[in-house]
Parts: sequence; structure tokens; C-alpha cells
Amino acid sequence: MILSQKQMIFPDLKCKEHGIYDVMPCPWPNCKNGIPKAQFQIESIVEGVDPETYTRQHWKSVSGEEYYSWNGTRLPNWFNVAKVVSNEARRLKISYQGRVDSIYHYTTVEGFFGILESEQLWLSDYSYLNDTRELSHGTDLVAEVIRELLQNEDRESVINLFEHWLSKLTTTIHRVCIASFSSESDSLSQWRAYGQIAIGFKPRDLGIHAYGAQLEPVEYRKSNQRSLAQLYANHMREAYLADISNNRLERISDAYHQIDHFVRLSAYFKDASFSSEQEFRLAYIEDSKVMQSLGVNCATKRFRLSRGHIIPYVTSTELGMHMRNENSFRISEIILGPGTSQLLERGVKEFLAEKKMDDVEVKRSNVPYRT
Repeated sequence: MILSQKQMIFPDLKCKEHGIYDVMPCPWPNCKNGIPKAQFQIESIVEGVDPETYTRQHWKSVSGEEYYSWNGTRLPNWFNVAKVVSNEARRLKISYQGRVDSIYHYTTVEGFFGILESEQLWLSDYSYLNDTRELSHGTDLVAEVIRELLQNEDRESVINLFEHWLSKLTTTIHRVCIASFSSESDSLSQWRAYGQIAIGFKPRDLGIHAYGAQLEPVEYRKSNQRSLAQLYANHMREAYLADISNNRLERISDAYHQIDHFVRLSAYFKDASFSSEQEFRLAYIEDSKVMQSLGVNCATKRFRLSRGHIIPYVTSTELGMHMRNENSFRISEIILGPGTSQLLERGVKEFLAEKKMDDVEVKRSNVPYRT
């Protein structure tokens, strides 16, 4: 069976039953959103290039339960780790299942002015966050899960891989920079902590603007954090063994020794005590050695002053291979916090009009001023 590029597009790009979000058919056997055969080809968009063959691949979880993906012939399984894990996490309902129309960045009047004037966001260095517990919460949990898997492992190559991961998790050189948003448009705790204005963004628009960063909801539930870490570590192990057995790592022999997947996962874990924030996090993660080896420039490190500290940051328009689109900065609405003046509202509306954003609705908080 050969599928054309047009045939690859399925309604909603998703199989809800199996958590599949992909342009290809659902890989699960006997699924109405899949195909009956265990193998198919996709025609190339490049003239003269042969179609690529995809074969149904089954995997086993730590508990022995099977799940499925499509395995192409041209790239090792390592390149599909994030997609396969994301699909399985959706199926198991251990990742965020909701949908939000807009997310909100709470800031001061000065911050609002700077963001709209520059049409960019600042992603601050993760290691300078206010709460030091955030720095180690995610990586500590991932390391704990890897140690548990290591205790039941007897294959030397996998033992060496696990030990390498544990070593790198404690000495990671990744730069992680984040900007925070909330799914709550009118949160008293956010007003108190961050400022008088909430800037609303459509998640899709924000993802296009900050291409090179990843926007995901923060996971607060420790049970889900552990399940996600276990799913990632186990699938990385199984994919590594599959690629080794099929001699598919000759050109990228150290691919599985990178811990980018674990660092990215850890960046979205947070202690349950912060769950009222309902945070979505825009994270830029960079390994300078890998970037340099690929001939890609690292994001420019900039600095700002905040409450007596000097904080490193990167801008949303300078992320790795990002090519700035002058029309990509869009906001959906503005919320003014409790107790803000009519004069501020007037100034915000006039400023938006000057920036050709007069179609952006400006609303007022419903939180009582004396709360």
C-alpha cells in the first residue's frame, strides 16, 4: 500500500481512543482510524526519491502492556521518541487532556509596555527562579525513576546507558529559559504576585511566534510525573535496544546518551503546592555543545535587572534557528487587574490602537478590589 501526501491527512489528525496525534494513520491494529495492513509506504514529495516504508512497531511498557507506533526505514527510532511517548501519555491519560482558548501572562504596566513595544517575550534562565525547589524537583524525580529501572536491569549495555543518564542529570550543561503563563484569566494570586495586566495569547499563535521553544502545561500531580518519567525512560531503553539490534546508530552512535528528553520533561514538573497557578510554560532548552556541532548559533544571552538581581534571559525572537516573522506576534485580549484606573484603561487602548492592535479586546477583572 502506498499513501500519497494527501491521503496522510486524517480528520482532526487524531485517534482519540489511542491518543494518536499524527498525520499518519493510527498504528494500533484493528483501529477504525488506522489501516488493516501492518506495513505501508508514503510517496516522497521529492521527484525521483523512492517511497519510504513504514512498519507497525509494538512496544512493551514496564507493566508488560503493549502499545504501537510506525517505524520508518530511514531514521532510527530515537527521532520518534517524543512523539511516541506523547501519544501513549495521552492514551493513558497521564498528560494534560484539556484545551484552552487563551493563556495569560501576568505582568506590570512596565512589562506590558515593553512586550508590546518590542513584540517579543523574555524567557528567563530557569536556574534564577524564585523558588529553589523548582530547580531540582523534576530532575530528582526522573533520576529516582531511572534508579528503580536500573535495579531490575541485567543487560550491560542498558546498565551503562542508565548510569550515563544519571551522571549527566546531576551535571547537566543545558540552558533552560522559560516564560510563564496561566490558563486563569482573572486570578487573585496572580494579580498579587505579578502585576496589574494579563496579556492573553492563543496557544497556537504563541507557538508560531516563539518557534524554537516548546509550550506545554505544567504537571503538578506527582503520580503523573512519575508515570511520565517511567514511560519516557522505558521507551528510550526499548527504542535503544531496537536500534542497536538493527544497526541503526552507526551515524549517531551517542544519540541515546543525550538527556535532552529528560531535561525537557523535568522543565514542566512542579510541586503540587503551586497547582493553583494553572501554569503553562514556554521553555527554550539548549545544549551549547550540540548546537555548535550542528553549526547552529545559540540564542543570545541577555541580562535584565529584577529586585536587586541580575537575571540572564533570551528573547522569543532569537531562539536557535528561529527566522523572525514580522507578523507573528499576536495577542488575543488584555485583562486589567482589580483596582486599576480608567486612565490606565484609556492608555492601554490608545497604545493598542497605535500598534495596530485596536481589535484586541480590553476587559476588567471581576475580582473585588478589597479582596
